[in-house]
Amino acid sequence: MSVGDTTFDVDSTVGFGNTGELYVTFNDLTVGIVSYTSKSLTQFYGCTNVVGIISDKTSIGINTFAWGRSFKDQTKKIKVRINSVLSNIEYPNNTTYYGKNDVARIKTLGIGDTSFKAKNWFYNISPIYSVKSIELIDNLDKTYTVVLNNDNVFKSGDFATITGTDNISKSTKIISILTEKSFTIRGQGDLSITDNYTIKRDILKVTSNSFPNTNRYTTNVQNVYKEKYTNNYLVASSSIPSYDSQPIDTSDRSVTFSGTYVGDEFDIGTHTFYTGDEVYYVPQKTEEEYVQYGVVKTRTVVSSSLFVTDIGILEEGEIPANEGLYFIKKVNSTTIKLAKSKSDVYNSKFISLDNNTTVTDCIIKLYDFRLKTLSTQKF
Repeated sequence: MSVGDTTFDVDSTVGFGNTGELYVTFNDLTVGIVSYTSKSLTQFYGCTNVVGIISDKTSIGINTFAWGRSFKDQTKKIKVRINSVLSNIEYPNNTTYYGKNDVARIKTLGIGDTSFKAKNWFYNISPIYSVKSIELIDNLDKTYTVVLNNDNVFKSGDFATITGTDNISKSTKIISILTEKSFTIRGQGDLSITDNYTIKRDILKVTSNSFPNTNRYTTNVQNVYKEKYTNNYLVASSSIPSYDSQPIDTSDRSVTFSGTYVGDEFDIGTHTFYTGDEVYYVPQKTEEEYVQYGVVKTRTVVSSSLFVTDIGILEEGEIPANEGLYFIKKVNSTTIKLAKSKSDVYNSKFISLDNNTTVTDCIIKLYDFRLKTLSTQKF
């Protein structure tokens, strides 16, 4: 996470409030408080006060402390931040050769399930694997076969970061899956087949040409939980998928149009509106700077509209008089008429321009979609 970022990717937000503050440590070892406005299972949204770089694997916590007064000096406050606490640990009976003070490694927090129902999801997690071997397949485009020591969660189309003993990281892409432990990669350039590498799966984010601001959301499945002693599963997902290198081909069906118009027919270009559709019309608005009493300020100006009376400076919070709800009469796949009500459509009473009016970048969108965008449903 870098300075100014507003979305924070983490392993889990379980136990954190829907809004709150995070106690974080930056790369320069300074600490800070980052506020957030909402969350999913693995992301905090609306983050503010990110004033440094927060590296991968950094521990964060809720900005809450237990505190007390010093017995020796009651003016001094002692604060303790409590992290996650394990309880009700279950361990197997076959603990042969273990003795007091031995150190044991925890294999998993929760249930380790490798059955068909648990392992065949499109997991969007970021594990790191040790590479067993690398073989050059195509020297022209630097395609390699990578063999790991363990099974992995990579899928064709995933992106990854491969790092050698020189600590230089290179971005690569998973081209195809060969076996449960091997796959081909491309895009990272030259690799040494004798070096020791690790490869980390990168978190997939939304790719959409229509909604570029959604690139902060994770996709696919974040985790799967199994109910103890049953065969019931709970799947946590952002509800938005990734399709290899293909962007999500969806649209809010809005049309941005320019041209010169007269009469009651408006050629707005290819559209998907139908007669009777409720639409919202927005004239072209621009932001301009001006100076008032020596202070530079910004104001909104209607610079282009089908209705000349709209053109001019808007007061703060003001909406142009003719911006709003209209009803469609479809003439053909590129041309429409506009009415102020459905009864006007039925009675062929349409908006008509008496004089040639030239407009630039005006917008017509479905009324129900006017305040909506593509977003995660946080399932």
